[in-house]
Amino acid sequence: MPTEIVPLNGFIGAEIRGADLRRPLSPAEFRQIHDALVEHEVIVLREQDISIDQQIAFGRLFGELSIHPFSPNLEDKPEVIVLDYSALSAVPALLVP
Repeated sequence: MPTEIVPLNGFIGAEIRGADLRRPLSPAEFRQIHDALVEHEVIVLREQDISIDQQIAFGRLFGELSIHPFSPNLEDKPEVIVLDYSALSAVPALLVP
């Protein structure tokens, strides 16, 4: 279970420390993360070394994922919007090892 929820400032956001998104969350762990999102409106989970599939699975815990029709999405995983591109390559940085 996440050990600590730390507000980022007086207005919005919290950092969740102790969560490991590489493994499935228990219902109690997810409830704590969900409640932090509801309360703080933005959550940060730092240094999560997770795959795209794990990101999708985490997102689905919150509900059905949407596919944005005008954003640059991954071809085989259209739920994933690519927001960052490598300056040295046309390959999305998300996919560069």
